[in-house]
Amino acid sequence: MNKLSILLISIFILISVLIYRPNYKNINNIPDSELLVVAHRGFGNYAPDNSKSAVKIAIDSGMDGVDLDGQMTSDGKLVIYHDPKLDRLTDGSGPLKERTLSELRELDMGYKFDKKYTGEKISTYEEILQLVDGRLIVFVELKVSTVESDGSEELAASLIKKYNAYDWAYLSSFNPIVLWRLKKIDPKIKTMFIFKDIDVDPEILKEIHPTDSKGIPWVLRNEVCRNLMRRIIKPDLLSAEITVDKGTVRNLIKKGHPVFLWPPNNRKDIIDSIKERPYGIITDEPELARSLTLE
Repeated sequence: MNKLSILLISIFILISVLIYRPNYKNINNIPDSELLVVAHRGFGNYAPDNSKSAVKIAIDSGMDGVDLDGQMTSDGKLVIYHDPKLDRLTDGSGPLKERTLSELRELDMGYKFDKKYTGEKISTYEEILQLVDGRLIVFVELKVSTVESDGSEELAASLIKKYNAYDWAYLSSFNPIVLWRLKKIDPKIKTMFIFKDIDVDPEILKEIHPTDSKGIPWVLRNEVCRNLMRRIIKPDLLSAEITVDKGTVRNLIKKGHPVFLWPPNNRKDIIDSIKERPYGIITDEPELARSLTLE
């Protein structure tokens, strides 16, 4: 093959990548839907963050889904917890990733929220799948900030397969490499690409473990770069922070991408988000959001 042929093929591939737009509505049979209301962190402001109690309230309240966070323990277990450190939400301290599951089980993650939740324990991803059992959608963000895998993708995918949760368990991440790996592990896994235009809050950055990457790289905050990444990783859903450029969000929705907006948490932000006609919203005020969708 001569150099001209190679050049022409390369140009063709580049143009194809730039022009081709996958039909997200058909990937893994994502259905057309009315606006979905998903409870952020389990049940937002009304139960301990990422707890079983929060998920139970979401189920009992008839929410469409819950949005949770997953992290790996030092002994290779996938647990549901948001912060890098244990200090804010539990009676423990220090980085979660340095603790074993049995050590985490000794902590109380309920009493700081409300005394009636005293004794609430950190849950595993498997326990959440068992609890939900298809009664609502479960989004779990895999908090992997490095290029290398921490094992969470393989473990999460195996649990979704074990409980045949393909239709209602989604795995999300800011990290496109995580989503790419998940599709390689099991093409039936449903994924959601989370993104924002601004970097992580400096106060949160202070808590990031020394072995993890700091903040969100510029390429993940740039829509041109994200556009190219989406064509490669082919996520089933998109999750845009409400601070993302309105033009970007409207363009994605117009082209048929199933976009969730997060986290509109007051009346104005929720109404503004609903007006954009996204696929759904992820909010700390799910009851308010549900009532506003019915107006």
